[in-house]
Amino acid sequence: MKKYIYIILMGVLCSVFMCGCDSDEKETRVLRLAETYGEDHIITKADYEFAKLVEEKSNGTIIVEVHPNSEYGDDKEVFKSVLDGSIDFASVNMSVCGSDYEATKSIELPFLFNDSGHMWRAVQQAVGPKLDLEMSTKGGKILAYMNQGARNLYTTKPVSGIEDLENLKIRCFTPSSISDDYISLIGAKYTEIDYNEVENALQNNTIDGAEDTLGGYYESGHYKFAPNLFKIQFRYIPNMLVVNKEFYDGLTQKEQDIISSAASEASLRQRENFESYEKEIEEKLKAEGCKITEPDEGVMNYLKDEAEWVYKQIPREDVEVTLLEQVRAMQ
Repeated sequence: MKKYIYIILMGVLCSVFMCGCDSDEKETRVLRLAETYGEDHIITKADYEFAKLVEEKSNGTIIVEVHPNSEYGDDKEVFKSVLDGSIDFASVNMSVCGSDYEATKSIELPFLFNDSGHMWRAVQQAVGPKLDLEMSTKGGKILAYMNQGARNLYTTKPVSGIEDLENLKIRCFTPSSISDDYISLIGAKYTEIDYNEVENALQNNTIDGAEDTLGGYYESGHYKFAPNLFKIQFRYIPNMLVVNKEFYDGLTQKEQDIISSAASEASLRQRENFESYEKEIEEKLKAEGCKITEPDEGVMNYLKDEAEWVYKQIPREDVEVTLLEQVRAMQ
């Protein structure tokens, strides 16, 4: 009888132990990803793809919640939140690093890159590795890069050549003396205002135009108030998917592999789909009555020549000169 009771008791304890182990194995970890773009933007869709892949690869034990529409603040705010660990992931433009990082001091320079291929070579071989190393000392890690496309000028008045830019008040993406110098050189007037104020400023004629990518121009709705796009493609600045380094380092090797591979796959798919996405955006803009002007070779040569003049005036301490020369040589 005692032996019988002992067997039953051991069976019960074993069942409890096994249930406990199964519960631990299936414990779900919920993480947050902050995004400033809206749900329909191609980068936000890549965020959702990343979240889907993480859930699939982890068999549902890791869930990534995507929070778009600047729910947790703008790029600077969410980037800071990732570094201090209050948010797990953020999708931000590389320019958010600005002058705080040697690797990105020159990233906003006009016509730094000849095209997107040049930009990707520079990011993968020179800028990215240096930036990731610098960021690791401040609490962050880069998981992947997303394509944002080239930046152009859009205006309330038609612009078909350099003379049409004369005295136009232009809001630039990254406030800096370099932006100021370049915009002045091509005849316009650099105007510094917060991005969230651009729509009202366009409506109230406080500014005559601004700069953005095709996707940003369309998704923001700014085309409704500035329907003229001067497609000069003068800046290429990618987005980054970043993670808090302390959190990432605390994961198991298997969990790190899941997150890293999901980020790489989502990034690759985003970049593969980017060309068709931009073509679709252009068609939508034209359907809305926007005028898209591609400058001729003479205008483009002038714009690039003025950028060269800016390069020569940059104080050496304002950029990482060796890196800048390396990037420009990657043509």
